[in-house]
Amino acid sequence: MKKRVVKMILCLSLSAAMLFGEAGAVLADTTEAALASEDAVLESDDSLADRTVTEGDLTAEAEKSDVDALGAKVVTSAVLADVTGVAYDPATKVLSWNKVPNASMYRIEAYDAAGKAVDSASTSAVYYDLDNLDESFTADAVYTIKITACNSSEICQVAANVAGTYHREWIEAQNKYVWGIYSYDSTSGKYTLLYAEDVAYDIQREKTVNGTTTYDLYKYPASINPAVYTGVIRTSTSKAVTALTAITVKETDDDGVTFSFAPSALQNGEYIKYTCANNAEYDSAASESAYAYSGTIDAQDGSVDDLYISYSDFQPDDTIYLKAYVYNPNFDYTAAGLTAESRKSAEVTTTYKVPASELGDLTFVVTKDSIRLKPYANGTVTGYQYQRKDGKKWITLAQQGSDYLDKGLKADTEYTYRVRGYAYNQATKKTVYTAWEQRSAVTWGTTLNLNVSAASKTSAKLTWSKVKGASGYEIYRKTTDSSAYNLKNGVGTENFSSMKLVKTIKKAKTVKYTDKKLTKGAYYTYCVRAYRTIGKDKYYLDEYSSVYLSAKNMVGNTRYYTSGGNYVVKWNKMTGISGYKIEKVNNTTGKYEAYKTLGKKATSFTFPKVAAGGASVTYRIRPYKGSKFYNGIDNITVAPKVATVKGVKAVQTAEGIKISWSPVAGADFYRVYRSTKDATLYNNTTKGYATEGGSTTLVYETNYQDTSAGISLVPTKVSDTGAKRTYTYSSDISNALSGNTFYDSVTAYKTSDITGTSVVDRTVSLTRLALKTEDTAYNKNTDPEFVSDSDYSEGGYYTGSYGRYQKNADGSLKTKKVIMNQGPKLGTEYYYYVVAYTKAANGAGKNYTDSSSIGSSKSAKVVYTNVSVKATKISSVKSSKKGTVTIKIKKASKVKGYAIYRSTKKSGTYIQIGTTTSTSYTDNNVTGGKTYYYKAAPIKQSENGMYVYAKLSAAKKVKVKK
Repeated sequence: MKKRVVKMILCLSLSAAMLFGEAGAVLADTTEAALASEDAVLESDDSLADRTVTEGDLTAEAEKSDVDALGAKVVTSAVLADVTGVAYDPATKVLSWNKVPNASMYRIEAYDAAGKAVDSASTSAVYYDLDNLDESFTADAVYTIKITACNSSEICQVAANVAGTYHREWIEAQNKYVWGIYSYDSTSGKYTLLYAEDVAYDIQREKTVNGTTTYDLYKYPASINPAVYTGVIRTSTSKAVTALTAITVKETDDDGVTFSFAPSALQNGEYIKYTCANNAEYDSAASESAYAYSGTIDAQDGSVDDLYISYSDFQPDDTIYLKAYVYNPNFDYTAAGLTAESRKSAEVTTTYKVPASELGDLTFVVTKDSIRLKPYANGTVTGYQYQRKDGKKWITLAQQGSDYLDKGLKADTEYTYRVRGYAYNQATKKTVYTAWEQRSAVTWGTTLNLNVSAASKTSAKLTWSKVKGASGYEIYRKTTDSSAYNLKNGVGTENFSSMKLVKTIKKAKTVKYTDKKLTKGAYYTYCVRAYRTIGKDKYYLDEYSSVYLSAKNMVGNTRYYTSGGNYVVKWNKMTGISGYKIEKVNNTTGKYEAYKTLGKKATSFTFPKVAAGGASVTYRIRPYKGSKFYNGIDNITVAPKVATVKGVKAVQTAEGIKISWSPVAGADFYRVYRSTKDATLYNNTTKGYATEGGSTTLVYETNYQDTSAGISLVPTKVSDTGAKRTYTYSSDISNALSGNTFYDSVTAYKTSDITGTSVVDRTVSLTRLALKTEDTAYNKNTDPEFVSDSDYSEGGYYTGSYGRYQKNADGSLKTKKVIMNQGPKLGTEYYYYVVAYTKAANGAGKNYTDSSSIGSSKSAKVVYTNVSVKATKISSVKSSKKGTVTIKIKKASKVKGYAIYRSTKKSGTYIQIGTTTSTSYTDNNVTGGKTYYYKAAPIKQSENGMYVYAKLSAAKKVKVKK
């Protein structure tokens, strides 16, 4: 009889099984039909041995069906070869084996001497570090490790319409919860596991057959017999736990402190567990400012690593509390009187005072009548204190969290300032300052608006705006650019630009210059410096711009939206070209098409507005000469825009800060941003505001409601099934919980897309259950409810009702407050700005980048504080001697001091000239015979240390004695 070679079916994919129908019989018939076909070619993995059978044997082969341990008929084969070559290295605790063909993963199961499951894991490698399961093993005890090969990417149907309920139950023999299909005995009230869902089984397709809930049962291809290793996994390496003797400060830097531990070496397997906090109770819930966290320090090769604590989690003047102990998982604690707790050494503690931060850079933004001070700190600060020098005295201007704008100043005048950072520690109620940083600035500034264009193939034309007060202009041309090439001690030594002075113009009215005899086709960068002399010092204003003396590249590429939504692109004039071709992308074909042609003198183009809700339009500009094109400006995308948000107001309310604004036509929603610095700059071109950058926070509209009131957290029933099922609680708890937190998850929401024209920036706190892992003193090794670390995102599996949560002595659940939305904090100055958004064209989702308003709104400033400062009066202003004015102030209650302001006009700009802690102030910086007006404002300190000023008093007039 003719013989044929047929390869055994490995398995049938799940998707194919679904196509063949629900019943296992249908699949069986299909398989038999395929095998019975004389022309069938059945392929499987090459690892399975070829089987030689006769044609007469084919039908008999098809009728043979595997039966699993529970008696269920296996429709198709689901067998992989057994694992071989198992070896264990006790030094590294690595268990290894040979690769099984077609296996995508391996299941590792550990059992104790009594056959009880201890722990399990999976890996795709052909080895596993049993150290990952180490705490499940007792030292010197013998365990059995089973390794099963399986293929998790393929699946075969075992049986259809399996009756039972699919859920999880605690299996005492395995010491864990097991998901699977269970039968239920109403008489005994017990469940019996029929099929366990793990790497061997996968329960699929719940359905109802004749009123009974049933499931289809599938099986992953797996080894029939697991490989077995039996032996000691953990050896008692010591009869004692290494004592931790000291924690010391090893070194510090600007950002944190490094601690070292003694001894510097531990026994094999030991490690250090530590807890760090800013309070002696090591409790993160002790107060709003309390902070605490725990961690471990491995001892690689027995050597203890150092511990680095960042200052970012602390405030200056905080005390860092640090406690630690050594843990020895290999310690043999079976001696009389010892428990698992004996694996810990005695605890050692230390403290460290966080130093003050250091002030870094201090920069200015200067105009003709104002100076904005912009400091930066290396480290954590609450804000900055600003002082201005007045003669020999320093005047305190402000103590606040943001930059400071000193306005109403005299033009063409040099002012000297000093700034220092401060940190207000809410726990100690102390203010810690950095050292002062002193700088000077002159009220002289404008925009030069420098433009450089090609006048010819060998000349460049420079134009700029006239600078008021300038003595003249210096024009420089860059001759050399150099980047690091030669290195010395790893540092680049050649990194500079060389500028050549090509012209000095001594007439302030001259605002143009042509640089000739240049090299054709070259690229040039120019700098124009307006200069003036004040006293012995020379001051400069400078700007840079570049030009190509060829048609190879366009230079400039300034882009911006106008207030009407049009899009302007500017560039420097080019030479040697016929003109510019503007092309537009066809949104249907995706190709560029001709749009406009510009002449060779053009240096800008305004693209038309795209209506809100429309699709963005993309253009490009290319210089050309004849039929030849040169490098131009690509990817000019004009997006749909709506108008800038106006009328933004920020007002403190009982809940927080309410921000409101005027509606914008065409806007679908708005986003509100909060910053501790004024992050918006006025754009004179668009007549709107642009964000300067820096740290901003989105404001959310929230509807969380705490639903914990009235819910009993006391056990309603105590189970009698042993210590692992101690507590049973009312179903009201689980019904009210959402992500461990008590709130109505159906109606609650948190969104930054605000469809109205107002929002309240507020802190929302809700009640939730307290996790055991949040208790720094918690030790899972001594917790009878703790089961396993594996496969649970909140710290492992626990037995009993709510086993992972902290409980009181009576078994009632502990709760804590958690912040669902962080709003403004008391004692801080905030700036809010709003941006309007539209949905993308045809409702195709939201596009926050392209479909927004033109710039941001003007920011609204508000000081969020419960500290109120009432205005006071100036009792008298007198000038009893030449060049001196004495101001008397009516005493205000519980204030830090008084700020004094002066003007030469009653309704003019009042400049702060000083502060005093008494009710008297003497102004010696006045001119005899001149009339002055004075105002005063009491000062208090807010909840975070910033100065809060009352409204200015009414003005008092005085004529200075000659």
